Amino acid sequence: MVPAGVIAALRGSHQLGIFFRLDLDPDPLRLWLGINDIPAGIESVDATTQETYLGGGILQDVPMLEAVLNGVADRAEFIVSGIEPATMARWNLDEVKVRGKAFHVGITTLDDYYQPMSAVVPMITGRASRITEAMPPVTGTDSPTVTLALSVGFGITTRDRTSQALWSPVHHKAAHPGDRFCDGTARMERGAPVTWPKF
Repeated sequence: MVPAGVIAALRGSHQLGIFFRLDLDPDPLRLWLGINDIPAGIESVDATTQETYLGGGILQDVPMLEAVLNGVADRAEFIVSGIEPATMARWNLDEVKVRGKAFHVGITTLDDYYQPMSAVVPMITGRASRITEAMPPVTGTDSPTVTLALSVGFGITTRDRTSQALWSPVHHKAAHPGDRFCDGTARMERGAPVTWPKF
């Protein structure tokens, strides 16, 4: 539930804080789209509201985020640029660590001191499938930064780890010996009429 103070701030001129949490083990990756580290917490996800969310730079594709929050996108790629290399070095991310992990997006408004006005309101949850890191070349006195791209699926769209399963008669009888409930599934797959048992 969005607090009344946050709703009032959203109706007027406000600073919006967008927070990402990737459920890595043992230390989740917590980033927010800003430049400084701040204490915050996503409601019902983080243990406290005083977890440290690291400044993660700039989200490159805001329309994509709007599609995710409005339930339009089944899969999205979050691309965040401007992350300090030391920040990313803490996790040493790779495909194996990331695949299948829960990914949360939350928002709240920020006050005049760029601090959260409430606990972060969870907006959507997905499953991470792949991650890529890149360090664009720098010139002169520019500081090196990392660009992070994370592909996330929502609902049952993940292709590498399907959320649905087909139970055959063998599977069903292993769990329920003597039960013939799934005996007609092969005939249903072929489109043949199935005579259901009478009890």
